[in-house]
Amino acid sequence: MNIHRIAGRPSIVSLFAMKSIAASVILIIICGGSGGVAAWGGVSWLGLTGPVGALVAAAVGMVIAVAAFAGTTTLLRGVGWMK
Repeated sequence: MNIHRIAGRPSIVSLFAMKSIAASVILIIICGGSGGVAAWGGVSWLGLTGPVGALVAAAVGMVIAVAAFAGTTTLLRGVGWMK
């Protein structure tokens, strides 16, 4: 990673980039977890088990997680909390 330093300290630009990366990682974990829980609940509600249930849960979970991440980052960028 290229960190620009001024007098031995990271510059504001690199600190902002690190905060943005940290926020993205946290959002990925939260959105991935919520997508997984929602998919697990849906598959359980439908009564799917075994490999079919696992494949359906994986596909649905990924779709939910991506939609949640895209929506959340768009919202946070819109209000200026993330760049």
